[in-house]
Amino acid sequence: MNDSYENRMKKKYGFPSKQEEVLSSGDMEIGSNDEEILKGSDNFIIPISAWEAVVKQLGNIHEASQNMAEARERAAKSEAENNFLREKISNLKEDIEILRKKKKRKFFS
Repeated sequence: MNDSYENRMKKKYGFPSKQEEVLSSGDMEIGSNDEEILKGSDNFIIPISAWEAVVKQLGNIHEASQNMAEARERAAKSEAENNFLREKISNLKEDIEILRKKKKRKFFS
């Protein structure tokens, strides 16, 4: 049990160690479908198509976030306008009621 995790995985699955990866082939390798795969001790191995899909999804999330911000802005503006109009309607109703009372007094006097 003194073996490191890398050594155990190498024995069990035939994975190369990090040193063997760097020494076996250069820093860049061309995979199937002309996809470049970076290899190195500090890099993950990821096909370009997968990376582009991740970046595209990140762009979609960013766009959705912007749309949500705009929708919140419109909702806040609409809510403020709604409150203003409700207040204006209640003021107009009060004014109408006052005018009705004045009109009744005029007829009865």
